[in-house]
Amino acid sequence: MQKQGVTAKDLKKVEHESAMNAIDFAVQGMLASFALVLHDKWGWGQVRIKRLLDQVDEQFDSIDKELLSIDDVQKVVFDEIGIELK
Repeated sequence: MQKQGVTAKDLKKVEHESAMNAIDFAVQGMLASFALVLHDKWGWGQVRIKRLLDQVDEQFDSIDKELLSIDDVQKVVFDEIGIELK
């Protein structure tokens, strides 16, 4: 018998894929914005920006592996730099 209609599992999959696409879009936009500002305003070149992006990628990888949380990163930024990120 052939499946008819959309199942709850199908909807959950679409919801998850949509959320992941939105997150990816936001992260890529932030990274591109940081790279552009660092280049335009402070004269950073390809080498420095690439190093920064590699380090940020390592941070995200640690968060993804649950070695640290976004809350942990925000706390360190506040404690060491005095900037509260919300």
